[in-house]
Amino acid sequence: MNLVDTIAAGRVSAQVLAEVSIGTAMWGIAMLFLIGTMMALSPEISNQRGSQRRDFAATLAQALYLAMILVVIALLYLSAAPTLMRVAGIDATIIPGAMEFLRGIAWGAPALGAYIALLKFCEGMGRPKAGLYFGVAGLLILVPLAFGFVQGAYGLPRWLAYGCGFATAIVHWLNFFGLAIYVFVQFRSVDALRRWPKPDFQRMWTIAKLGLPIAVMILMEAGLFYAVLLLISKFGKNWVAAHTVAINVASLAFMMPLGLAHAVAVRCGFAMGQNDKAGVLRAAKSGWLLCLGSQTISGGLMLSLAIPISALYLPSEPAVTLMAAQLLFLAALFQFPDGIQAVTAGALRGVLDTQIPMLLTAIAYWGLGFPLAYYLAFVAGFGPTGLWYGFILGLTAAALMLPLRFAYVLRRMPNLHPARI
Repeated sequence: MNLVDTIAAGRVSAQVLAEVSIGTAMWGIAMLFLIGTMMALSPEISNQRGSQRRDFAATLAQALYLAMILVVIALLYLSAAPTLMRVAGIDATIIPGAMEFLRGIAWGAPALGAYIALLKFCEGMGRPKAGLYFGVAGLLILVPLAFGFVQGAYGLPRWLAYGCGFATAIVHWLNFFGLAIYVFVQFRSVDALRRWPKPDFQRMWTIAKLGLPIAVMILMEAGLFYAVLLLISKFGKNWVAAHTVAINVASLAFMMPLGLAHAVAVRCGFAMGQNDKAGVLRAAKSGWLLCLGSQTISGGLMLSLAIPISALYLPSEPAVTLMAAQLLFLAALFQFPDGIQAVTAGALRGVLDTQIPMLLTAIAYWGLGFPLAYYLAFVAGFGPTGLWYGFILGLTAAALMLPLRFAYVLRRMPNLHPARI
C-alpha cells in the first residue's frame, strides 16, 4: 500500500512525493507501535493451540480493546506532528502537504487497529491466507483510488497528498469489515464470539506486556529509517524523494522475511506450547534458510535493476532517478542482515522472549547505527550515503546479536516431547 501511495505521489512531482514520504514516516511511527503490540497475539494464540488451551476468542476480544486504546494514543501523537516536524528541521514547504496526508489517512486508524488484531488472531489459528486474500483485494482497490484522488482521475477530486491518505483510509475500512465477517463465519462456534466479553484490563496487560517490547523493537529499526529520512531532508527535497524510492523498494523486499518471521513466530509458539524444543529449532532453521533464498533474489534485483526500478517511481526526474539508484545499491548490501534479524526476532517472539531482544535492538540501531550514520553524513562529509552506511552497521549488529540470544534461550528450554513440527 505504501508502494502504491509512493508511485502515485511520484507521478505528480517530487514535491508531492516528499510530502507523502514525510507524512508516511510520521504515520508509520504511530502505527508500527500499534502493529508491533498486536504481533504478540499470533504467538500467544498458537501457544494456546499447542498446549490445548481453548481461550482463543476471549484473548482476541481483549486484544481488540487494547488496539482501540493504542489507536487513541496514536491519534494524540499525530496531533503533535506539525511541532515534531518543525523541531526535526523538516523543510517548511513540505510540512503542510505532509499534514494533509496525515489528515486523510487518520480516518482509517480505528479500522487498521482492529484489522491487525483480527489478522494476528487468524495467523495464530493457522489461517494466514485470510490476510493474503484481503490484503490483495485491498491493494487492487487502492490502485485506482490512490491515483484517482492524487491526480484527479476518474472524475475524483484532485486532493494530492490528502488523496493518498484518504484512499488508504478507505481501504483500511474495507479490509476490516471483510476480515471481521470472515472471522465471525469461520469461528462462530467459539463461545466468546457469540457472547462478547467485557474489557478485562488484567488480560489486556498480559498481551501488552508481551507486545510492547515487540513494538519497541520494531520502532527501534523503523525509527532509525524514519530518523534518517528526517535528517536527509536537510539535503533537499530531491534527496528526500530519492531516499523515499530506495527505502520503499527495500521495504517491499522486506515483506518476504517479515512474512517468514510471522510464520516462524507461530510455528515456534506452537512447538513451545507442546514443550517441543526440537520443533522450535526446526522452525527457526527453516525460516533462516528460506530467508537466505529470498534475500539473495531481492539483493540481486536491486543491484542489477537499480536504475529501471528508480525510473518507475520518477519517470520525469532523471537526476533524482540516478540518486535513488545510488541508494538502491546500498540497500542491496543490507538485505541479508535485515532478513536474518527479522526472522530471528520472529523466532524469539514465538518462544515469548521479547524484553532482552528489545534491549539488543536498541543497542544495535541507536547505540551503533545512528551515531555512525550521523557522523559519516555530517562530520566525515559522506552526505546522504553516509546515513545509509549507518543502516548497514545497525542491521548487521542486530543480525549478529539476536541469533546469539535465540541460542541462549533454546539451551535453557526443556525438551519434553519429540519434534512434531
